[in-house]
Amino acid sequence: MTTASQLLANDPASKMLGIELTDIDDGSCSVFMLVQENMTNGYDICHGGFVYTLADTASAFAGAMEGETVLSSSNQIDYLLPAKLGDELTAKASINCISGRRLFCDVSVTNQHGKAVALMRSQLISKNTTA
Repeated sequence: MTTASQLLANDPASKMLGIELTDIDDGSCSVFMLVQENMTNGYDICHGGFVYTLADTASAFAGAMEGETVLSSSNQIDYLLPAKLGDELTAKASINCISGRRLFCDVSVTNQHGKAVALMRSQLISKNTTA
C-alpha cells in the first residue's frame, strides 16, 4: 500500500510548491503551503490554481491511506477568501464515504488565522478499494 509520505517523496510538483505533510491518519491528512511571490496573480493574491493544487494534494494523500493507486475523478471547489502573499495555508482532507472504487473526500483550506479560504469536494477513483 502506498502511503502519503511515499507519495510526497515521489511528487515533484508538491516539492516545487513547498507542500509539506503535517498530519496523517486513516482516511485523513493535512498539508501545508506558504504562499510565495511566484504564486500571486495580477491582483497580488494567490492564484486560485495553487489553492486548488494544495486541496487536490490533500485529498490524494488522504485517499492513499484507503487504496494504493488513487486518482481524482472530479472536484468542486468554492473559494471563500483570497489568500495573500505570505499566507500559511493548511488543507485538511477527510475521506467520508467509500462506494466500490469511488472515494469521496471533503477538504477545507484555511489560512494562519484559521479563516476558511476554500472548500472542496473530491471524488477519487481507487484501483484497490472494493465494496
